[in-house]
Amino acid sequence: MSMHKLLKLNARRALRGRWGPAAAVTLMVLAIGFLFNLFEGVLNITLGVAPFDDVMMTPNNLFDDLANTSALALSVAFATAALAFVIMTPLGLGVQRWFYRLGEGVSDEISTVFEFFGASRLFWKSLLLCCSVWVRSALWSVLFLLPGSLVIFFSVMVAGRSGTNRESFAAAGGILVGCLLLALGMLFAIIWCSRYYLARYYLMENVRLSVRQAVGKSIASTKESRCSIFLFELSFFGWYLLCLLVFPYLFVYPYHMTARGLYARYLMTAAEQPPPAGSGFPEGAGLPEQAQHESWSE
Repeated sequence: MSMHKLLKLNARRALRGRWGPAAAVTLMVLAIGFLFNLFEGVLNITLGVAPFDDVMMTPNNLFDDLANTSALALSVAFATAALAFVIMTPLGLGVQRWFYRLGEGVSDEISTVFEFFGASRLFWKSLLLCCSVWVRSALWSVLFLLPGSLVIFFSVMVAGRSGTNRESFAAAGGILVGCLLLALGMLFAIIWCSRYYLARYYLMENVRLSVRQAVGKSIASTKESRCSIFLFELSFFGWYLLCLLVFPYLFVYPYHMTARGLYARYLMTAAEQPPPAGSGFPEGAGLPEQAQHESWSE
């Protein structure tokens, strides 16, 4: 059995008898996210901000409406997004830690998902870690997407100035090549940015680590596993398609987060104590009876 299948098997074992609390945590996250959307809607109504502009003056046709880009509408959207970031980032880290602990066989109280709000040091560190990973990922993505974007840009310029069929054909070929480069660049960017996959987990394991140290340890520990991480996450794509039916999300999200936590623990352990050659991923790995953790009250 492959490592990814064993991770998923062990995740289902860890969730056995705990699906109720796992679904409750998932519902809570969804409800809080919905509250931010509701808050933005109420704020728009209170301030008289229309969500869309009827630029073609066709009130009976909604398909030609554009998003409202007025200064007030953008201010409301930015304020709501900033508030959501400040609240959902520490909460998301707490939820990730809850499922990480669940994979160890430890069923914490649901209230522990708010642990990162309990100390200002942890709260700000969670925000800084998220910003650091986002900025680093964005910069690497720009670098990987730049070649394809430039090829498309110059091909479009040539197409606009072309006067012969040969030039038009060359421009069309350039656009096609640019699109292929853009797709490859996106693929490589996703794989490369997997180097930050473990940053949150390292912070969970040792809250004394700085953001830079957590990111650095993640980069070092995922050096040989980035393609495997990409394939592991991709394997859940079909499951998330089922979430279009809404209800399956209560199963898919806990399943994915628990399996991800098990994989993270395996990668971090392997980085510190490399397994013997050919030993593979043992069935039941990542499911110790108990784990000692540093106090989060500091």
